[in-house]
Amino acid sequence: MKTRYTYVQRTICTLLLFALIAAVTLGGGTAAEAASLSQSTVYYESDGVLYKVSADGSNTTEVLIDFQGVDLLAAGSYLYYTQTASSTTLLRVPNDGSSDAAETFATDVLSYYTDNGFIYYLDATGTIYRANGNSDASAVTKIADKADTDFPFLLVTKGRAYYNALVNGNTWIVSKTSNGAGAVQRIAAGAVEGRYFTNQAKNELQLMVNTDPYEEFYSTNAVVMYKVKYNTGKATAVNPKAKLDVNAVYSGGWGNNLYVYNKGNVLDSNKE
Repeated sequence: MKTRYTYVQRTICTLLLFALIAAVTLGGGTAAEAASLSQSTVYYESDGVLYKVSADGSNTTEVLIDFQGVDLLAAGSYLYYTQTASSTTLLRVPNDGSSDAAETFATDVLSYYTDNGFIYYLDATGTIYRANGNSDASAVTKIADKADTDFPFLLVTKGRAYYNALVNGNTWIVSKTSNGAGAVQRIAAGAVEGRYFTNQAKNELQLMVNTDPYEEFYSTNAVVMYKVKYNTGKATAVNPKAKLDVNAVYSGGWGNNLYVYNKGNVLDSNKE
């Protein structure tokens, strides 16, 4: 199951990120809405060198020579990434070009995210940590545990962390305040299998939840869209009595707060 998840989150999301990286501002794991040129910074890689440049084309700076990495995210004055899609070592480098090499921030990392200047990561024990993006690795604090490491999804927005958790031995998508305070709030039984299956709308987070995530043939009607209100955390199922075919969902994508898909597609075991 980890192979299936890795393909979905790492391959699809990484390809999307680096296809867009030269045209968007880096933000907490998703492409940010267009900002004014005076507020935007673009990061891009060329011939093995990582650069940053203002969106108006000025102030080009070499961030790191001999750069090799994926899933590049910004927090504080650092950029966080892994060297390859399969790596579990979280690296970071200052975004001003002041360092000749990246440093290791954490190991055994299955998923990570940045939001509002903080870095969040989920490790192989099912524990979720956070730290100020400028802090030392020793300053991390635990905000949640019992995350499902078979489906290590993590997203943080509007003051809450969303992740797949084990509840009485079963997989649930849940949320918790991003500072770790308060109780875990259950959203739905099942798993969100990657950030590709999330959409941050204006007033709500939209999630495509696979209610049968361990099914191996990808042919069941098992996917339900949920809408989660940012201000209350309350979740509503959109299609509880008309679940979508898993193949159809994997062949689809978001557009204008809708999920668009081709019904009847058949994908192979690599989701191709």
